[in-house]
Amino acid sequence: MSDAKQSNRVDEKVHISDAQYRRLIENIPEVAWTADEQGNALFISEKIRTVFGYSSEEILQQGATLWFGRMHPDDRELVQKAYAALFSRGQAFDVEYRIQHREGRWMWWRDRAAMIEEAQGKRYADGLLSDITEHKNMEIQLRQAQKMEAVGQLAGGIAHDFNNLLCVLQGHAELAKDHAQRNPELLQHLEIIEETSRRAASLIQRLLAFSSKQVLWITVFDLNVIIAGIQKFLARAIGENIELSTRFHASPAFIKADRAQVEQILINLALNARDTMPEGGKLVIETCGVEFNEADAQQYGNLVPGLYVLLSISDTGRGINPETLEGIFDPFFTARPWGQGAGLGLATVYGIVKQSHGHISVDSKPDRGTTFHVYLPAQAVPLENGKEQAAIQILQGKESILIVEDEPQLRTLTRTWLQGLGYSVLEAASGSEAIKIVEADQSEIHLLLTDLIMPGLSGRQLAEQICLKCPSMNVVFMTGYTDDVVVQHKLLQSGSHLLRKPFTRADLARTVRAAIDKGQIH
Repeated sequence: MSDAKQSNRVDEKVHISDAQYRRLIENIPEVAWTADEQGNALFISEKIRTVFGYSSEEILQQGATLWFGRMHPDDRELVQKAYAALFSRGQAFDVEYRIQHREGRWMWWRDRAAMIEEAQGKRYADGLLSDITEHKNMEIQLRQAQKMEAVGQLAGGIAHDFNNLLCVLQGHAELAKDHAQRNPELLQHLEIIEETSRRAASLIQRLLAFSSKQVLWITVFDLNVIIAGIQKFLARAIGENIELSTRFHASPAFIKADRAQVEQILINLALNARDTMPEGGKLVIETCGVEFNEADAQQYGNLVPGLYVLLSISDTGRGINPETLEGIFDPFFTARPWGQGAGLGLATVYGIVKQSHGHISVDSKPDRGTTFHVYLPAQAVPLENGKEQAAIQILQGKESILIVEDEPQLRTLTRTWLQGLGYSVLEAASGSEAIKIVEADQSEIHLLLTDLIMPGLSGRQLAEQICLKCPSMNVVFMTGYTDDVVVQHKLLQSGSHLLRKPFTRADLARTVRAAIDKGQIH
């Protein structure tokens, strides 16, 4: 065989081998690279353009300056030391670090390399890098879910006992107010106790809401009153370098929603504004009334036409660019630096607004500030205190009620309230004691008012046994536990009457009367 033919055959094999190698490099999911001891790229596969935004030619030209320059400052030293150790000690190079894409977004990379030493002593690194951003995001979501579950378990564990205590505290304050009408100073102290008890109950609801174990407490209230009540807390939370002001153009501004969740909207949006004003600024919270016709309602996300209260929260911060605005309400979306927020604040606000049959939108431009617009359905003015007392009078009765509650103070308070409403009351501290009372008492008992979860017999088991003896008896269950506990233990059947703790005298009057009359509880 001639030398020319042999040379051609060798060239052909080299060409085929080179083509196969290139196909292999381009088809693997990782980016292949080769670099010298200083980190200057000698070769990098074309896939880097998709991952990094820079072409292989740009990376070869700019070398280590581009690689280390786009790296997160907190990770740069770690990567540099690991790369140096690859050559100085032969230590494996396997690191995870953050790096900034050409478009500005941060990514997570995993980079692995082995040192290659040629016969003439020249050394270099052959490596593979992977974009693990999605994997890291999933890790963060998992950690957030675990945090939520941990908080939920904590809140769920204390909710029952805490709600019992709050019910007693709130209830006795309400009873004391009946005897303090001629003493304004004392009345004011009792009202503070009542309000503090409500705030404590609201705190439990926030903890439960964080883990999606909350029980919704839908009431009609004045949004302006909520804003005024939380204003001092917000001022402390956002810092002294931010000026907070309120403007109430609609007064009163009654809405129907969960009070604790609306407070959560205010807190989340205020904290979000704070983060855009690290050097200080202004935050304005406003309310006004708006009316939507059918065309307006369709434009704002298929709302029901009618009257709405518009809550606007405006800041003078750095604003939001159009690309970020598109996904601002997505779960786990955050524009903050990595690790400085889970991206749940605005997603939570969005969920609360939608659950309240409202709409939320945002106006913002870079360096021009941001305004969030929250539309919530307006409601008629609720009963005033005097009218509520009149309503309670209407809900009085003379029937016989058996209370079963293992918490003595709460049992005493409930008995006092019911006797004040005209009912005849029997009481028991346990299920077994209640059964003895039913067996011994010859008169008719119209209603069993029992705690749902107690030592020994549960409320459901007690109700089943007593109703076998007294099939006409109606039942109301009381509970301070979370929904998931109630459902998990199958403690309620469809159509059961339920009284949530902590409850007020008005709550008790309505629920008891409706159960005796076999009405529906709303």
